Amino acid sequence: MKLLSNNTLAERYPNMPNIHSIKSLILLISLTLISNANADTLAKLDKVQDLAILGQQIKSDRKPLLLLFSAEHCEYCERLTAEQLSPMASDNTYKNQLIFRELKIDDAGYFNNFNGQQISYEEFADLYAIDVTPTLVLLDHKGRMLTRRIVGYGNPDFFSAYMDEHIQVAVKKLQQVLN
Repeated sequence: MKLLSNNTLAERYPNMPNIHSIKSLILLISLTLISNANADTLAKLDKVQDLAILGQQIKSDRKPLLLLFSAEHCEYCERLTAEQLSPMASDNTYKNQLIFRELKIDDAGYFNNFNGQQISYEEFADLYAIDVTPTLVLLDHKGRMLTRRIVGYGNPDFFSAYMDEHIQVAVKKLQQVLN
């Protein structure tokens, strides 16, 4: 039996893709599956639902709340979440130090604030003077800010170090408040 070369096969079957195209397609599919699997393993930030209950958790766990104020169709919010916050929320070092939540300021409806009272998402954002998204705040069990707000998302290279400084201050202040 005589084996045919790639050229002979291509001449005989002109509509058949060549072996390089098939290998490239398999590689592309594999990389896409791996990329999607990695994205699925990243933690998604839970949405704010009841801050009165969350305040009790902050107090009992002794971990500050890292709250992302975001908005629908906010490209920088999506980038911040994907590039920084989701990886942090998946990392045990940060999970042991913080509680992560997201609040979309343009969501309709109401939720319970730290006092257990119903409040709209927009009204809650106004309490913290949120004019720009994304904005991050680190809060104690009563909703008090433990550090300055972090407004915007510009340079991802320096963001981690900047966040780490804020987290260290927030953790230390919460421990002082709870003692």
